[in-house]
Amino acid sequence: MTDDELLDLKAAEINYICRVGTDKFNKGNYLSAIDDFNKAIEMDPDNPNLYNLRGHARYSKGDIKGARSDFSKSKKLKSKGKKAKKNDS
Repeated sequence: MTDDELLDLKAAEINYICRVGTDKFNKGNYLSAIDDFNKAIEMDPDNPNLYNLRGHARYSKGDIKGARSDFSKSKKLKSKGKKAKKNDS
């Protein structure tokens, strides 16, 4: 398997985990959704969208401090990504 194929497989697994987590979130199963988003973050810790998803689940569960932390991390990673893209131009 090539490196690109491995990356595609990893991305597909992360997307699947996020879809399952989002489904759980939509059903009100916030703790289980958070567990899924934790798994996705372990696999791709620089993805701001994953922190945003977990932040929403934490907020809905009542963990305001955890949600704020996740939203802050998401914002920092998005800013970092924009700076990297700007420097690549």
